Amino acid sequence: MSGKSEKELSVILNPERPFYLSGDPFEGCVRYDCSESRSVRRIEIKFSGRLKSAIVEKHPLATIYTTYRDRVWLFEGSQNLLSGDDTTLEPGSHIWPFSFTIPTSVTPRKLESWDVGPTLERFPEQMLPPSFHLNARVKGLISGHYSITSYALVATLHFTDAALPTQDAALPINILPVSATLSPTSEHQHQATHEARGFDLLPPHSRPENTNGLHKLLKPKPPTLRLRLTATHPVYLIPTHPLPLSITLAVLPTRPHDTPFPTAPTTSPPTFLVKSVRARIKSKTTIAITRTAEHSRTHSATVHDVRLYDQGALVPGEEKQVAMGALGYVPASVRLSSLSRRYVMRVEVVVGMAGGKRAFEVKGEAPVVVEALPEEAREEGRAAEMVKGGMAAAALEDVGLGVLGLVTL
Repeated sequence: MSGKSEKELSVILNPERPFYLSGDPFEGCVRYDCSESRSVRRIEIKFSGRLKSAIVEKHPLATIYTTYRDRVWLFEGSQNLLSGDDTTLEPGSHIWPFSFTIPTSVTPRKLESWDVGPTLERFPEQMLPPSFHLNARVKGLISGHYSITSYALVATLHFTDAALPTQDAALPINILPVSATLSPTSEHQHQATHEARGFDLLPPHSRPENTNGLHKLLKPKPPTLRLRLTATHPVYLIPTHPLPLSITLAVLPTRPHDTPFPTAPTTSPPTFLVKSVRARIKSKTTIAITRTAEHSRTHSATVHDVRLYDQGALVPGEEKQVAMGALGYVPASVRLSSLSRRYVMRVEVVVGMAGGKRAFEVKGEAPVVVEALPEEAREEGRAAEMVKGGMAAAALEDVGLGVLGLVTL
């Protein structure tokens, strides 16, 4: 992996990787191939991260386009590789090594422009967001929108002779966040509850009868069974980890009007079976830029959808655990200035009686938070295994062009 300009200045990383993890050190070198002797005053390299979003809108009554921009500086580090007295470089290749450590958290600030202008807003410290590219601008059209979270190394070479233009070379890199302290999951649960009342759960020949006087002439009322079906899942989800789902069926207390006579015999509840369970997670990526009014665009996609059938018996009062597969790698939840990436989980559970046709279900929808990669991603080869098949979703999403690739800003 290298970034090389036509003027033979390049940035090279060693080793070359498709992505790097937050908190990890990395090293490389700046290489300059000169064809004749040159006097150099300074060589520096910068490692920075930033978020850039833009929405271009067309006026409804005229051919006028307005661009709304948002710029957020995540972090920047720099090193002087050559400074002090002027140095003469002989013809040939020259190499200067460097090393950086990728931060795990950042304190972003919103800027009016990259190089000049004041800081418009400061944001609280947060986890380093993953590399991401959302492009919804179609070639040949002016209107559209995009949002890019990018990280890059930029080397700059300053010559002693002011008549020679400054040379620079940029190398974008993909970064995925890793968190050693994950949010507690046991204390943050969401419960989606459905209550079914008055089902005739017994066949006619098993219904109790009354022999008390006038009531014998009345049609006996079948016993009713009031049920509550609850599905529970964590709010905080860890990529590549199993997605647990708990199902509980409770028999609620009998109300006075549920049976026709106080002397009606107590009936044991029937056997219940979990007919199907479905867990679906959708992502919602929103670009929102506020000027005199808010201008926003939202893209939705299903990132996890698992449906299981015939999961066995469900005993009232006992919790049943169902593993809904492992969540593949998806970008961590982000809420930063113009970019918001949220996730919503929808659960559908269908429970029926053994040997019967009756069934009832619970449906629930709740926001969930996708965490960074777990700490075990730092083990040799584990990160590549975790991200395998999900790199496009992890760093790149070209909606308009359908081309995968990072864009330097």
